[in-house]
Amino acid sequence: MAFKVKVDGVNLEKSIEAVYFKVDTPNDSDARFSHVSNTVEIVGTINTDEPTVEMYLWSLLPSDNDKAYRNVEIEVIFEKETIRKVTFSKAFVVDYSESYSVEKGDGIFTIFLKQKKDLNSDVIVSGF
Repeated sequence: MAFKVKVDGVNLEKSIEAVYFKVDTPNDSDARFSHVSNTVEIVGTINTDEPTVEMYLWSLLPSDNDKAYRNVEIEVIFEKETIRKVTFSKAFVVDYSESYSVEKGDGIFTIFLKQKKDLNSDVIVSGF
């Protein structure tokens, strides 16, 4: 399985290890709720020639910065076929972390993104 992640001009492929999509409604809802949460968690290695530092820098931006919300396109590829493609038009960073180990050698980053709630209808999903 392979992944392609594009974040406003930053392309990550070799560094991406895992991607987790989640669409969530409140658990106490008795009917389909209009304010769903569209999230994605991306896990990758830091020790590549790709600009993973850009994810860390993005996470530091305050909400009033024009670049705090970004277009994010994620492709999940299996045997050269795109099985899922998801695009968030206005994603922002909820959480970011990095971990390092002398045993493993490479650092690991985890970035948790969410689509701006009032633009959930702009999320594009395609694939099998």
